[in-house]
Amino acid sequence: MLNDLLTALPATLELVITAFLLASLIGIPLGIYSALGYGRLADQVIRVLTVLGASIPVFWVALIFQTVIGVWAGLMPAGKRVDDYLVYVTGFKPITGFYILDSIIQGNLPVFIDVLRHIIMPAFVLSIYPLSLSSRMSRSLMIEVLNENYVRSLEVWGIPRRIVLFKYALRNVIVPVIASLGLSFGYTLVGAFMVELIFVWPGLGYYAGMSLLSYDYPAIIGVVILVALFYSLINLVVDLIHAWLDPRVRL
Repeated sequence: MLNDLLTALPATLELVITAFLLASLIGIPLGIYSALGYGRLADQVIRVLTVLGASIPVFWVALIFQTVIGVWAGLMPAGKRVDDYLVYVTGFKPITGFYILDSIIQGNLPVFIDVLRHIIMPAFVLSIYPLSLSSRMSRSLMIEVLNENYVRSLEVWGIPRRIVLFKYALRNVIVPVIASLGLSFGYTLVGAFMVELIFVWPGLGYYAGMSLLSYDYPAIIGVVILVALFYSLINLVVDLIHAWLDPRVRL
């Protein structure tokens, strides 16, 4: 059982980390862009989309994406981590269990591209909730910061708006958003279980689902304990990053 858990763990971590990277790289700039265009059409559209993204069940979105993009359009693979035939032909051997990293280490470009094609759709589906959360929070915080007296004073003094935004305003937005992303990690892990089952992604969620069908309760207990440990660890890391970015937290 322990070997099965350790084999499935890297697949889940790779999926969740990719989802959080997408959520951060898309959600935060989207929220800031929405705040800068406050009240305009783009702002209203982004607000509606982020509300929907935070409300729609992840399994429903996963099924829609898999059916439309993966099956009907055939633009992306509908499941699994990598093409087994390509692995056989290129001689790809997992080292760390993180296929993106392993393909880079081995210099295996075909497998690297194929792994990205397989992970992008489930990772994007999984990123929708934290993306929506980070976008909404960064928008509201940026609007609040831009209305602060010190920001208005900087603009009155003739400091370029770009410097005001990226040097002063953005710093006060990033810290709470990072904290909120850490808190959403638990929801994302739960969502990963359903996404893995739908996309046949061989991680902890898929392993737990198969164990449940075969009444393998010790394996399910092992998955729950492992997820709880990682959730606690992630929150500790987020607190440390929060303290590093915001000196007030250290006091």
